[in-house]
Amino acid sequence: MRHVRDKNLAMGPRELVSLGNALRDMKMSIPDQLDVFLVGTGAKPAAKLVVYEEEKRLAFQGIFVEHGLHVLSMDNRLLMGRAPEVCDMLRFHIMRSDHFNTGLTLGYPEMAAAHFASKAKSCSSQADWVERTFIEAMIEGRKLPINIAYLNFVPPKVLAHNGTVELDFDTTELLRKYRHHVRRAFPVLDREVVLHRARELASAASRKQPGCSIDTEDPYFVIKRQ
Repeated sequence: MRHVRDKNLAMGPRELVSLGNALRDMKMSIPDQLDVFLVGTGAKPAAKLVVYEEEKRLAFQGIFVEHGLHVLSMDNRLLMGRAPEVCDMLRFHIMRSDHFNTGLTLGYPEMAAAHFASKAKSCSSQADWVERTFIEAMIEGRKLPINIAYLNFVPPKVLAHNGTVELDFDTTELLRKYRHHVRRAFPVLDREVVLHRARELASAASRKQPGCSIDTEDPYFVIKRQ
């Protein structure tokens, strides 16, 4: 089964501002706000949120539907997309534990979906490895592209090259597209996404090398030492 990509499903500018403000008012985590907002922009076909509290899950679902998203509730998860068939497709793949097609339906590059499918049982350790790789490269003096703030899946490749950290082409282009859509539609979310990732990197870097911090010198994250 194929996932759906339809550029005509994007919300209009006013709808996106309304959605962005609603997500902030709900005090959702920054990564969850980003996932939902990207669905609204049409840059991402679907999203999957884990919400353990039933009352909060129902409240979120109501707000998403109010803003034109199609939502399915699945145990403690909310599956959403701009078209109902995308939600049905996502639920189908999740129920079958088909990690590859789940990744494709969420809009991730094919190589990333295949990588995740092959490492599904150790996805947490894979994500930790990516973070350690970022931090180690920065401590060595390499710059980290700021678009990595938008990374919400495990990339298939992480390379240190010519003083910077590089990802595979498809992942790099997707993150560029994500940031372009968010900066154009709701700049405040872009700032929050970048600051959120900077805080995460700073916390990890200080554990590796006490006294260091992370600064943003767009288009890079750079490490600062006291």
